[in-house]
Amino acid sequence: MPHKRRRSLHVRAFSRQDLVLAPARRPRHPRRFARLRRLYRAAALRLDDRQADRLRRHPRAGHPPHAHRALGDGRRGHQDQRRAAPGADDGRQLRQGRHQHPLPGAQARRQGRGQEVAGARDAHSARPSAGRRQHTAAGCGRRGREEGAVVSWLSVTLETDCAHAEALADALMEGGALSATIEDAAAGTPEEKPQFGEPGSITTPGWDRSRVAALFAADADVAACVAAAASEAGLAAPPPYGVEEVAEQNWVQLTQSQFEPIRISARLWIVPSWHDAPDPAAISLVLDPGMAFGTGSHPTTRLCLEWLERSVRPGQSLLDYGCGSGILAIAAARLGAAPVIGVDIDPQAVAAAEANAERNAVSARFLDSAAPLAGQFDLVVANILANPLKALAPAICGHVRPGGRLALSGILAEQADELIALYAPWIPLAVADTRDGWVCLAGEKPEVSAC
Repeated sequence: MPHKRRRSLHVRAFSRQDLVLAPARRPRHPRRFARLRRLYRAAALRLDDRQADRLRRHPRAGHPPHAHRALGDGRRGHQDQRRAAPGADDGRQLRQGRHQHPLPGAQARRQGRGQEVAGARDAHSARPSAGRRQHTAAGCGRRGREEGAVVSWLSVTLETDCAHAEALADALMEGGALSATIEDAAAGTPEEKPQFGEPGSITTPGWDRSRVAALFAADADVAACVAAAASEAGLAAPPPYGVEEVAEQNWVQLTQSQFEPIRISARLWIVPSWHDAPDPAAISLVLDPGMAFGTGSHPTTRLCLEWLERSVRPGQSLLDYGCGSGILAIAAARLGAAPVIGVDIDPQAVAAAEANAERNAVSARFLDSAAPLAGQFDLVVANILANPLKALAPAICGHVRPGGRLALSGILAEQADELIALYAPWIPLAVADTRDGWVCLAGEKPEVSAC
């Protein structure tokens, strides 16, 4: 039965004062709020960010130094994670972190740590110069910013083993870091081990050697914070770390400079709104990086766009299952498909797709997956992930009319055979194209089918 809270008991003691006996409670974990915050931020990250092939802890698109990462859409990253539009405010009004709204208890703990390591702060009081240096740390606290100094950030990187990476990142966040990232220490080398997670998959614990990168305000005492975080994470000694200054700049302009028009084919381009169309005679889809996946730079998006260009005939109906930004549905509409419908599980993706369709002046409907969807289509495209494609196989195949065609992507090359076998009872699929380790499967539904 549900727990019923009991009232406090008032007892008159010998001193004739009213004493209150607090009701009994179950024991609580001392860091239960930190755990809840991590879960909340992880959920927010799923909607707010797109990660590349790395584990990222609490990156916030609202923090300018991470804007370019939050908008990154390349390499073999997760397709299921949403990105923030350049310069856009967070519509959900998420808290910006404990460094802005500290809990009283946490603030007291940080102050206590600072007093314990006052001597260590004195030893590391000099602000690090531009560039990267190696340090050893002890303690936690903050330095005062010099009057008239330019606002900037300090990027701190250190390496640790798999067992301590998560705890160290959490402790850095508790100590005042604006963000903390965990990635493979061998990233960018032949020894790099990409890790991918999707619904229903078993997540791996991390890498043997992990690189933890944290972003601090310019006035933070990095040495003290690293020392306190190492102690809280259970490390015998603070690991060596590097500090690099991040100068203030126009982050929106920097982000926009990283997105150029993308040529899909001779007659199809993806063009950000701040660029002119490179080829006036071609079909230019105006699309900005936003809250939903799909800007045309990811290999799976390009594979699907190329399939649409080969497959769409004027007047054919099309369903974009898992529409994200609506890029595939909009491209199909521009290529002549009608009617065009997009479906997504994320209401923010539906809203982004509707806005993109209006910007491109195309007629396309976008629905939440909770809304009833009936009917069959000449073309169905689903660019999501392997596990959802497995679970949704009967539903997806059911929306393909007999004689219609289906294209699936978001599938790694090593997952292709399993998907082909799973869809075989309804639609025979084959690898239509590959790019950077991803595949696009396509096939035609027989006139007589199981669904």
